[in-house]
Amino acid sequence: MFYIIVAILIFGILVATHELGHFATAKLLGVKVNEFSVGMGPAIWQSGKRSEEPWEEDKTVYSLRLLPIGGFFTMDAFQAAHAARLLKAKTVTPMHWGTFPVLAPTPDEFMVRLKEVAPRTRPVIMRPGETVHFA
Repeated sequence: MFYIIVAILIFGILVATHELGHFATAKLLGVKVNEFSVGMGPAIWQSGKRSEEPWEEDKTVYSLRLLPIGGFFTMDAFQAAHAARLLKAKTVTPMHWGTFPVLAPTPDEFMVRLKEVAPRTRPVIMRPGETVHFA
């Protein structure tokens, strides 16, 4: 039992470090992050309330969740499109949108925003089980 708990803690630290890399990059680029979470499932602890408007002050919600099996950070379609522009991305693939309640928006909203903000960036929408080759 001890080794299982140690393995879960080590995995949690690895995931948190991985997600922290995404989070730090977004913050360095000036992209508003809606939520940064360690763990999945119901929140055990959260700091504050998320700002829903892209022009409002950056109010990132930090949360610790019940299941130590992952983590995530979220941004809305507006911010994701701006991140693609800031990174000068030639191609982007929106992942996981519309799959979990915290990721309620669909890629459609992102496509509209991307066309407005970064018209030279090509979006590639993948469906489950689909393979895409980039040239």
